[in-house]
Amino acid sequence: NAEMIVDIVELGYIRPNDRVIDLTFGGGKWWTLYQHEELVALYEDDDAMGEHWAPWAAPMCGDFRSIPWMRSDQYDVVVFDPPYVSMGGRATSTMPEFMGRYGLENAATTPELLQADNERGLAEAYRICKPGGLVLAKCAPYISSGVRKDGDWWTRDAALAMGFEIHDMLIHVGDVRAQPKDGPCKKCSGEGVIFCADVDDIGDACEKCDGTGRIPRKVKHARNNFSVLFILRKPKPRKTRKKAT
Repeated sequence: NAEMIVDIVELGYIRPNDRVIDLTFGGGKWWTLYQHEELVALYEDDDAMGEHWAPWAAPMCGDFRSIPWMRSDQYDVVVFDPPYVSMGGRATSTMPEFMGRYGLENAATTPELLQADNERGLAEAYRICKPGGLVLAKCAPYISSGVRKDGDWWTRDAALAMGFEIHDMLIHVGDVRAQPKDGPCKKCSGEGVIFCADVDDIGDACEKCDGTGRIPRKVKHARNNFSVLFILRKPKPRKTRKKAT
């Protein structure tokens, strides 16, 4: 994301004198290589501001889904990088640091509910963006219980319905490992042995995994190691010609 922001600046989508607001400012990497002098950082709450405060950005507190106190048509560029990973039952997640950094600890648990929250934020981004200004909206396909859902195209369709024009689209390809071929056996908790209830050091080999502690994974779809950044333009009002009398 940091490299992508540099590319965006080079493409002229963020200009030196633009008024820019990041509605989802947090512990991500967006502004580590380029620090815009006219940036307003919206923090979720005072705790988030204390943890991730950037001294070069003007701070505000608020929920990106509802900012009615913020005046309409005032920013040249609105940056919108909401949580777009559907974590489902997060109690079993192995990525607590990731969840906290991107605000997923309190995020909706299904792709549909998460998308609804994000579209509320996108509508606010449209409202506070100046006519002719840009909204940089990040999204990605959702993967939930092995099922792929088109979060990127949901966002595209929602943006068009709001009145945005799609000016550009950038694809961010991540450097991720291939999907593992197996996972820990749930029956024996990856131990390969089922221990007797009254004898801790004696047990039989787990029949489900044949004592290996691992179960082959069934790959249901290709690895989606990318996200999408839509460059959305809020159109200017059309000028109407006066009819000749």
